[in-house]
Amino acid sequence: MRKILNRVPPGTDYVDAGEIPNWIADTLAPIPDNLPVKVTGGVEKKIIVDGKTQICEVNSADMAICDAIWSEMPGLSDIGDKNYKLDIQAHIDAFNSSPKNPGWKLQPKFIFPRQAAKQSWQNARNDHFKLLAKAISTGAVRVLTASHIPTDKFEPGTITSFWDAKRYLETLLLELVRDDLPVQTEPPSLQPVQVKAGNGISTHKIKRRTHPLGALIDTAKEQAVDATDPKSVWPNLKKMALSEELPFTGEVDDKKGLAYTNAENKQAYFSLNALRQKMGRDAGNAQ
Repeated sequence: MRKILNRVPPGTDYVDAGEIPNWIADTLAPIPDNLPVKVTGGVEKKIIVDGKTQICEVNSADMAICDAIWSEMPGLSDIGDKNYKLDIQAHIDAFNSSPKNPGWKLQPKFIFPRQAAKQSWQNARNDHFKLLAKAISTGAVRVLTASHIPTDKFEPGTITSFWDAKRYLETLLLELVRDDLPVQTEPPSLQPVQVKAGNGISTHKIKRRTHPLGALIDTAKEQAVDATDPKSVWPNLKKMALSEELPFTGEVDDKKGLAYTNAENKQAYFSLNALRQKMGRDAGNAQ
């Protein structure tokens, strides 16, 4: 069973690749909100060497000396070395003021849980940043620059498709969830959306889903000599496919057309004839 790592809003097509290591660290090494900044975690030994203070760990021999002193002190005789943490400061004061003090002092040893948790989070983030950077450099994860240009470098502003991010995270047994899709399943078919007709009777409309290549087709039109002519638009779209601009995969088949990843996360092909049909539909809808 994969652990849910993060949820993104409905319809999300791309995610910031730089956020992925952060999401992983949030899941694998979370920082609890209620962690104290500092707690007392025992005692440590303070000695003076050549006029300089040195802090050392208390070993078993040191603890035996402490226990011998504490056992003779009123109110501390039944506590001993195993339970001294019940009242650390009382034991420290008793030891330091004892006439049998061996010449070194005790002081509280502090532990910083929040700092330790932050360091664990940072370590997890750094490890997975390097892992993702390697996957991007080898092409295992396809990314684009902030200007939507394919790249193999992991830089600020780098984005990747929702599905590429999802596939990568699944190899780590982590699940990226989009709120309009069922968890751990392929994208659903078109879902009916209830709307009220003018007469007050509820009817069902099928939500129209945009084509995965819609944005690239619009760009190809802008670059074309004649934005209304499919033959003029096609070379620009083919150039994008060869450049592997997402969701294109880089494969171009003379018969099938341009390979791309469709909304069901499966490979499909987009031909010149399909472009003619889409541009015809778009023109009709615009009227």
